[in-house]
Amino acid sequence: MDITFSSDQIITNDNNEQKIASFIITILSNKLQIEPEKISVETTFFEHGINSVIMLELLQMLEEILGQSLDVAIIWEYPSPALLAQYLSSIPVNLNFQ
Repeated sequence: MDITFSSDQIITNDNNEQKIASFIITILSNKLQIEPEKISVETTFFEHGINSVIMLELLQMLEEILGQSLDVAIIWEYPSPALLAQYLSSIPVNLNFQ
């Protein structure tokens, strides 16, 4: 999958939360082969039919853009795109969408 974003900044605000949520939705829509508009940021990954393989792939992509390792437990602690994006935007990391 080839997804391109261009930015290099520190995650510290709501705008970055929206960028991360958008990135998550884009990945999920590609993996599920559905329109991004059909994915609700408030609905859990499980309710969207996301399996563990897709979640691990998503985490790997997020690690790449954030430049740091993520604990797999965040999948269960932040079980929706909105909650995960909110958490990720609260940690100080370099945002590197490429």
